[in-house]
Amino acid sequence: MSHRHAPAKRPAAGRAAAANGQSLDWDPSVVLDGDPATSTAGDAVAAGAVAEAMVRVPTGDPETRRDGAIGEDGVAGEDVALDGPDPADRARDPATEAIIAQFSILYPFPLDGFQREAARTLLGGDSVMVAAPTGTGKTVVAEFGINEAFRRNGRVLYTTPIKALSNQKFRDLRAIYGDDVGLLTGDVSENAGARAVVMTTEVLRNMLLQTPWSVDDVDTVIFDEIHYLADPERGTTWEEAIILCPEHIQLVCLSATVSNAPEIAAWISRTHRPIRLITHLERAVPLALYYFVDQELHVVVDHTGDLVRDFPHTGGEAKRSPARTGRNAREKADPGMEEPQPHEIIDALTEGDMLPVIYFLFSRADCQSFAERLAAMRPGLVTAEQRGRIDAILDSYSAALRPED
Repeated sequence: MSHRHAPAKRPAAGRAAAANGQSLDWDPSVVLDGDPATSTAGDAVAAGAVAEAMVRVPTGDPETRRDGAIGEDGVAGEDVALDGPDPADRARDPATEAIIAQFSILYPFPLDGFQREAARTLLGGDSVMVAAPTGTGKTVVAEFGINEAFRRNGRVLYTTPIKALSNQKFRDLRAIYGDDVGLLTGDVSENAGARAVVMTTEVLRNMLLQTPWSVDDVDTVIFDEIHYLADPERGTTWEEAIILCPEHIQLVCLSATVSNAPEIAAWISRTHRPIRLITHLERAVPLALYYFVDQELHVVVDHTGDLVRDFPHTGGEAKRSPARTGRNAREKADPGMEEPQPHEIIDALTEGDMLPVIYFLFSRADCQSFAERLAAMRPGLVTAEQRGRIDAILDSYSAALRPED
């Protein structure tokens, strides 16, 4: 059984206007969703070349596993005849495979099927949208786009939704390409004329509005987290950036596994240029959902996506304040109403051999407080070997600091 993910919110038709006054013209009636009740014979024409090459590439041999068209739920349907030659098939020649093989040497693992399909699409000259779960390697496709732009002596712009992610990508790419990488955010401008520039999507949108000639020499634009396009508050930024991108620019769009990826790809294909959608549904690390109730961990959804148990009246009633009277005091006396403490959950995870773990809290003060308390109450969480590795990492970072820091 495949994992189900919350669908991205479907944009309403004409919900925003571009800076030039034109309607963004989202038409939810034209959706390549495989549903005879909603699709029309003209969908493939309206969507452009996206209809000819929307295929799901599962893990395995990409030469032999091709599962047909993608439905709106992100799951491959029956095998269908694609309209026209597959762009990846056109590009599957020795020269193309040699370029991909040379690129793959950069990684300590073999490229997965969907990564190779995306690389072939880019080498064939088409834009590509990759929808895959977090941790499965979408970034490899983006890095191939950068590598290919450099190979053609072109420039590439890498956009992210937030400054923190831009800073991280800048550091990652700077470690590979050195001074050929720059950074542009709302408050930082470093090496803005570099061959690869990392920026927030808002910066790209403003650049396209104010200085559109500055992208004349850009070969590729990478949109990380393209599913933000469906965000009701910030989605217009992605819409306007795509609308304003010159047609000569090749797009690399990276998305989480949202249910309406075909709709997004169809809109991009109509608005900018033909784009090929490639989905990958298998998670590198399968997800399971647990509830901590009555001092125990209980499986709610297992690693296959099946519902094992439900707790319909649990959660959302955590009582944080110690000062309570009347009925609330009686509720607090009920252990089921008490918010579990981090050390209790850590004990349960330790007993279930489920460490290491990342524990999220909602404030820096809470993080500091609970970390200190856990260190005092559970000193055996880190082994001597792990402590030595931690000390070595901290020493290496400390040695790299400047004297004034």
